[in-house]
Amino acid sequence: LVERSFKNEQNAFGHELNLWLPDGRNVLARVTTFLLREENAVSGMLLTIKDQKLLNELQNNLQRSMKFGVIASLASSISHEIKNPLSSMAIHAEILNMRLEDVEIENKEALNKSLDVLQNEVKRLNRIINQFFNLARIKKTDLNAININAVLEDVITLVSQQAIERNIKIDTDFSDGIEKIYGDPDQLKQVFLNIVLNAFQAIHNGGTVTMGTQMNGAHLEVRIKDDGCGMTPEVQERLFELYFTTKHDGGGIGMAICRNIIEAHDGEIEFESREGAGTTFRISLPRISHTTQLHINALRRTAMKA
Repeated sequence: LVERSFKNEQNAFGHELNLWLPDGRNVLARVTTFLLREENAVSGMLLTIKDQKLLNELQNNLQRSMKFGVIASLASSISHEIKNPLSSMAIHAEILNMRLEDVEIENKEALNKSLDVLQNEVKRLNRIINQFFNLARIKKTDLNAININAVLEDVITLVSQQAIERNIKIDTDFSDGIEKIYGDPDQLKQVFLNIVLNAFQAIHNGGTVTMGTQMNGAHLEVRIKDDGCGMTPEVQERLFELYFTTKHDGGGIGMAICRNIIEAHDGEIEFESREGAGTTFRISLPRISHTTQLHINALRRTAMKA
């Protein structure tokens, strides 16, 4: 590109090239050349190289933020339209239930069962709606430099009693040389807690959950592994799908929230699972030097001022 610019004496704008760095990393770069002239003769060149991957991430994150902003506005506008009728249904179902206790009528047992179904379904709808609002609501991310090992230790403390009751052993393999990352400890704790509790439910008659951390290139990696029943191919394909669940009392929103939280931290979440052999989740979070979160916040402030 440089040679062609000199040869044709023409500037090159916005060429995308794959560059290999000395450490072996492959970087997608946008390269621009600008020829410098003295007395109508080319005397040099200004070469600019921009990390296109970072620019793409910034754009994608901004678009994702705008999308969830629309969802949050929609959720707020319809909340009363949905929840108020459900509240009325719950109240009147309870009134009917109380009045039936003092009335002798035919098929009273069948009516009581129907009322129970109605009340349970209203509760289930309320739970699903609340979960949807939790997903749609834009929560201010409280970014701090945090030690991910400390966050995982908090999760272990929260589930330790349940692990004892289920005869589940929790093993840890935390790296001592782990770097701090920018993150919201409460949101990340929610992700890890959700995965660990799902692992507990996949383990029958005792088992082991292993939690580990390590630095992996430009990222910090968290691993949560269980030796439970594993997932079928069908479940694996739909795991992060909104409202998909295999639990009779589940809302099917937990893993969707987990993925959104990790993506909001510029991270990735993936898993491997085999039926009868357990599941391993890997959560990758960027080093402080590689996060785009601070840039995204700056863009949001600029957009609001505009």
